[in-house]
Amino acid sequence: MVSLDDAVVARLEKGGKRYEILVDPELVDDFKSDPDSVSLDDLLATDEVWHDARAAERPTEEKLTSTFGSTELLDCVSTILRDGSIQLTTAQRKQMISDKRQPVSYT
Repeated sequence: MVSLDDAVVARLEKGGKRYEILVDPELVDDFKSDPDSVSLDDLLATDEVWHDARAAERPTEEKLTSTFGSTELLDCVSTILRDGSIQLTTAQRKQMISDKRQPVSYT
């Protein structure tokens, strides 16, 4: 499990509610491309879906079922990562900017 200090928030707003999970920012892209390649234990900082992770507000099972169609953690995590937004770390943001500024080579 990733430590809480290193985790970032992945957030999905749906049905007037916010759903959050705490994830390892390095493993999010790997999980998106191939969910079977990453263990949930490695990806998640906590084994919970939250309405508000800071305030430790948990959604009810009925809310999870109505929003995600299931209370299974993998289904909820997959939907949040696929349809939601992920906070980027400063290092990731800098890397993305430098990648975009790389000159295009013409051959």
